[in-house]
Amino acid sequence: LPEVTNMNEMSGFVKLHKSFKNWEWYQDGSVVRVYLHLLLSANYTEDAWKGNTLLPGQLITSTQRLAETLTLSIQQVRTALQKLQKTLCRQSFF
Repeated sequence: LPEVTNMNEMSGFVKLHKSFKNWEWYQDGSVVRVYLHLLLSANYTEDAWKGNTLLPGQLITSTQRLAETLTLSIQQVRTALQKLQKTLCRQSFF
């Protein structure tokens, strides 16, 4: 784990249930990486950015930025997001 030198950097946590290992996309590394990155990057308090109000759980990003951050191709990010969206639409997310 990275060393935290400023406690403001450690202002939240994510609880992940062990059933995550049973998720249909668990074996797909790109989908897991995108999902966890979005989960860890999403706002946990209300915030503002360029005149927009961001609520807890929301995040402003792009496929380009996700690809660069996660060292994935843009197509891998798009595919992962499509798989995540299908999962959410079925409402069987774990």
